Amino acid sequence: MPAQPVSPAAAARTIYAFLIASTAIVSTGAYVVHRTVASAAAEGVSPLEYVALLLGLSALMLVLVIRSRFPVRADGSPEEEWWRANTGRAVLMWTLLESPALIGSLTLFATGHLAVYGALVILALAGLGTFTPARLAGR
Repeated sequence: MPAQPVSPAAAARTIYAFLIASTAIVSTGAYVVHRTVASAAAEGVSPLEYVALLLGLSALMLVLVIRSRFPVRADGSPEEEWWRANTGRAVLMWTLLESPALIGSLTLFATGHLAVYGALVILALAGLGTFTPARLAGR
């Protein structure tokens, strides 16, 4: 008996869960490694930190533009149909929302400063928490 294909809504929720988990794992791992092997951080804010913040905020702005162009699911239309048409856009949004955490982790290793790292990780997790599969599909 052939296996049943996974529904687009279930696939989207699974991808979303993996992106949340990978964001948390990479961010936590970066912090632990930094605490274990880091040397003293230099004084002041480096230009790299400004660039990292700008990249993180740019990713968020791009997500807001993409989200504004998402079609609204009509009342009574099947959720599976909506996900079949919009899974790619949703995954693009979620990966863009994950990117500030990755940028923050790289910045932490490069500069040793926790403030920008923390701000970017919080931005990523808050964005991912805001644009859940249920909210995107209009449930």
